[in-house]
Amino acid sequence: IRRTAHQRYGNYPVTLSDGFTVVLRAPLRMPSTERDALREMQRRMNTMQDDDRATDGDLLDVMREAMCLVAEGDTGNRLVEEIGDDLATLQTLFEQYAERTQPGEVSPSPA
Repeated sequence: IRRTAHQRYGNYPVTLSDGFTVVLRAPLRMPSTERDALREMQRRMNTMQDDDRATDGDLLDVMREAMCLVAEGDTGNRLVEEIGDDLATLQTLFEQYAERTQPGEVSPSPA
């Protein structure tokens, strides 16, 4: 069962330029308090994208915080340092992460 769950709700590995791999945890495999925090960060990001007062720096800060939250251990800092202030790269990575770790539709059980 665990193997099937891991295949279905797997983590998202990201290899840095130095060969180090940062593993971004799938939300369903995170503790509920961290999932709640991630949902709140996603809500803030969505709100900022529609708010003319929000700056790119504000969005970068929340996305960096989210990457650090979902990364295993303290490896998120390495990922954030490598990306720097490149908002396009960070947003692309976040979108890929969200797409890859999104739970699929539940299939009906065979009768």
